[in-house]
Amino acid sequence: MHLIFKIITQKEIPFEIPLDKIREFPTYENYFYEGSELVVIYIFKPAYSCDVEKYKEYLCKYLKRKYNAYSVTAGELQNQLT
Repeated sequence: MHLIFKIITQKEIPFEIPLDKIREFPTYENYFYEGSELVVIYIFKPAYSCDVEKYKEYLCKYLKRKYNAYSVTAGELQNQLT
């Protein structure tokens, strides 16, 4: 079985707004974020008793913590890669 995970991370980009523009467009908070995307393919053979959906959820949570990701989505690939 092949699982594919799309991991999206983001980091803040520092920027400065000139004082005259702050007066023209007043806001309370200003943030720019740079996003990056990483695709991970996981190949495994589940045992008969393995609940693949729960395992997929666990792996999403694990990858989200590992990469400090904004989001992680999972899907299945057919056996095109073998």
